Amino acid sequence: MKFIHTADWHLGKVLGEFSLLEDQIFAMNGLLELLRREGADALVIAGDVYDRSVPPAVAVTAFDDFVSAAVGMGVKVLAIAGNHDSPQRLSFANRLVRSEGYFVEGSCTLPLAQVPVTGRDGVAVTFTLAPFTDRYQLRLLLPEGEYPTYTDAYRALLEGTPLPAGPNVLVAHGFFAGGEELVRSDSELSVGTGDLVAASALRGFDYACLGHLHAPQTCGRETARYSGSLLKYSLSEQGQRKAVAVVEIDAAGAVSVREERLPVRRDLAVVRGSFEELASGALHPPGEDYLYAVIADNELVYGAVSRLRALYPNLLGVKLEARVQGEDLPDLTPQDDRPTDERFAAFYRDVKGMEPTPGQMETIRALLEKLEGEV
Repeated sequence: MKFIHTADWHLGKVLGEFSLLEDQIFAMNGLLELLRREGADALVIAGDVYDRSVPPAVAVTAFDDFVSAAVGMGVKVLAIAGNHDSPQRLSFANRLVRSEGYFVEGSCTLPLAQVPVTGRDGVAVTFTLAPFTDRYQLRLLLPEGEYPTYTDAYRALLEGTPLPAGPNVLVAHGFFAGGEELVRSDSELSVGTGDLVAASALRGFDYACLGHLHAPQTCGRETARYSGSLLKYSLSEQGQRKAVAVVEIDAAGAVSVREERLPVRRDLAVVRGSFEELASGALHPPGEDYLYAVIADNELVYGAVSRLRALYPNLLGVKLEARVQGEDLPDLTPQDDRPTDERFAAFYRDVKGMEPTPGQMETIRALLEKLEGEV
């Protein structure tokens, strides 16, 4: 059978002041054409369908239109929640829509949900769905026992889900390390390495569809890989080659994989040079690409932003080279000037889909007061 592995769509994403939804719909239409051209039996979305737990209504409509079109073509659509999704919202009515060919899981269960899909050539493949879960939620699922590391706990989760005979595919969202350097971007920040799961935990599956890292890459073996994100979502991703994975698997579990690029309406680029080079269009063709300009001149030319925006209407920002040497490129997330405790409450609502309790807020304020006193 043949399926297409994608992840990290982040529908509703905003880059600087620009909504990327039109670009995302353009790529989704290209994906529908790829599904049709390939004669794919299934499509996998390995988490982060939306960019936040309460997505804009237009993003929900766009995804609904896409799923309806894909299922209408006879393609089975399998999706899991990532860390940006609301598990409850994403999986609403999932028991009803399964009969129509859309399989979505928001939260991990024990055993994990499994979906058998039979390809047009008669090959039956079982997809095991493992939505994003943190180590604390995971421990609540598992039987009492010793799980010294997150890898131990995750391995217990997978081992607690018996695999049927025949080819088996895992769909999971998280940080998986396979002995090679993980290519991360500003869009997938984490603290420390406590969220890492060794790729050895994925053994037993003929192929692992992974989501969370935005750069296409393998994880320990060719048949465990991150498809990467649908589009470029931060300046650190400007040099990445975005693609989806086209996977074919036979009755014996032998797998072949190739990457296919989707059409892109607008690219994202960081361009360095003198102001005259930038303003002449010599370094990047004028047009609607998202552009961040780094000017090599010692002084910023008067009216530089408006002059560049005449060539590049989707200009993300301008910096002087002298001011950014040795510094990272800026985070284009819209600024939030609210008090820290209010920002934490908003973050909690986005991630959990509920209000923090008064006790939690009291604890946060006490911690903030303590930290401010130590600075």
